[in-house]
Amino acid sequence: MSQAIAMPHPGAVGEKHPKGLYILFLTEMWERFSFYTVGGMWALYVQNQQQGFGWSQDQATGIWSYY
Repeated sequence: MSQAIAMPHPGAVGEKHPKGLYILFLTEMWERFSFYTVGGMWALYVQNQQQGFGWSQDQATGIWSYY
């Protein structure tokens, strides 16, 4: 006779995520945060008349949207 092997349910109580998944999440979260922060700073910089390029808001957001 064949016996069925009991497989644990994917949502079984006591099952936890691997420790590395938390590190991966935090790394990805801060990478996205810094990406969009630098993008916003770049858009403000290129619009600055004295230190930047003096672009209009439409030019700056147009280039950023292409990126």
